[in-house]
Amino acid sequence: MSSDIKNSMIPDLKKDEYFSKSSILDVRGRLLGDIRSTLGALINGFLPLLVFTALNEVASNLVFVSLMDSAYIIGRGARSVGVVLIIQCISQLTLGSVAGSFVDRWGTRKMATIGTISQTLLTVGLIFSRSVAVIYILAFHLMLARLLIIPARLAVVRRLSSRRRLLGVNTVIEFLTGAGLFLGPSIGAILVLLTQKLLVPPVVAGFLFLGSAVPSLLVNDGINNHHKGGIGQYEHESILTRIRRTWRYIKNRRLIRILLLCRIHSTMLWAAVMPLLTPLSRNFGLAEEGTGVFVAAIGLGNLVGPVFAPVLFKRMKLSLAMLITGLMGPIAAILISLTNKIPIFVALVLVAVISLACAGLKVIVNMAFQRLTPEINHGAMFGAEQTMLGLAWTMALAGVTILMSPIMPGFGLEILFLFVGLGGLVMFFSCWILTRRELQRVSSVEETIR
Repeated sequence: MSSDIKNSMIPDLKKDEYFSKSSILDVRGRLLGDIRSTLGALINGFLPLLVFTALNEVASNLVFVSLMDSAYIIGRGARSVGVVLIIQCISQLTLGSVAGSFVDRWGTRKMATIGTISQTLLTVGLIFSRSVAVIYILAFHLMLARLLIIPARLAVVRRLSSRRRLLGVNTVIEFLTGAGLFLGPSIGAILVLLTQKLLVPPVVAGFLFLGSAVPSLLVNDGINNHHKGGIGQYEHESILTRIRRTWRYIKNRRLIRILLLCRIHSTMLWAAVMPLLTPLSRNFGLAEEGTGVFVAAIGLGNLVGPVFAPVLFKRMKLSLAMLITGLMGPIAAILISLTNKIPIFVALVLVAVISLACAGLKVIVNMAFQRLTPEINHGAMFGAEQTMLGLAWTMALAGVTILMSPIMPGFGLEILFLFVGLGGLVMFFSCWILTRRELQRVSSVEETIR
């Protein structure tokens, strides 16, 4: 009888062993399938975009420093540096909307690749340039190439991602942008220090631009989904018609206009503070190295800001999130006006807070644009945003330059920071008051992008 029981148990044991092996294989297969799908999503989706952003941002900031150095040396003075900044502002102001419309017309991948290859060729021109007039031409076209890349990058985020991924992807992209702002000048300074040659940084930037062209070709610009969304009817629309349609859309959407004003506010605050860093450093008894420390604080704030805003305000009311981030920068500028009464460490923290607030507000507003505007118009919308930011840079730099000139002798450093802070405070609070009802209809930053 025992043998019968033993024999009857053998098939069951074999069956259990079969099922256990089968379940293990199923789990292993599902796990490998999940890994493959995740890697596939990265390779076909965001990984090329993030690699492209990282390389391009480092190279852009590296070549910008080289451009400023070349203008100063060849033009023999700081006036040439100022002319380069004005030219780039004019390029952004006049061609931002046009470049964004080209992104919608010809596709994000194509425009990003064209912009990257153009940056490579222009960097080669910068290496061999010996005329200040050529430097000015290169400055104009380097900004134009960047105006193709930025709207393409912001437009492709919405087309590639599900709405719940928008927050994370925008955060990573802005973090990489801040990292490029921090690493580009640092790498340039280290290369010059090690080689004692000013030509090395633009050469390295040229190779980085060329390297970033590879992932730009791999970025899936979501054209198929985009056509399903109704872009086919606009496929043969002229650039001029696209520009008109974009600005008409902005004109008819009050919330979009106010969000644009918020971006203009943060950009003007950023642009107004940058020229004040050198006199602020000297106010604490420091020389050029002190300016570098304050610029590093700006870079640190730009790194933390994109992560800070989404993490802190993910479940907060959108109106309150924008109010806090928008007021942090102006209040910090007002506190810096008390430079005679605060230690340098506090001043560095306040400068970092200004950068942090501007970067955080940028993430929130850009996500709102991606959610609120039609996908067929994303490139043109972000191009229009670049146009308005060019206007903001021009107004802020012109205003600070006039206030710092000898014709305004009564404006010391404290008064300048107080003026910038109070102006930013009034401007942003006015924007927020005008749009708080529309913003309060959205329960949180996260839901704004879903």
